[in-house]
Amino acid sequence: MIIQLCAWERRSSSHFWIAIDGFAGLPDGSESIRESCEGSAGEPEALGRELAEKMKAAGAAELLVKAEAQVTADATKDQR
Repeated sequence: MIIQLCAWERRSSSHFWIAIDGFAGLPDGSESIRESCEGSAGEPEALGRELAEKMKAAGAAELLVKAEAQVTADATKDQR
């Protein structure tokens, strides 16, 4: 199971912005989801929630269930 979050700031002459990228994928690489959002640097928590909602709406929760099943199946094969 792969989950990755990256964040960075962007600056204009008078504003600071934060951009956050999220990624969730299956260990075998067969499926993945990427989402991103950006907004005021003064509200990083709200941006994190926004990204989480976008990831959930794109199916990340279901993908993580599949990832767990895939890892469990692989571990069972390894024990044989």
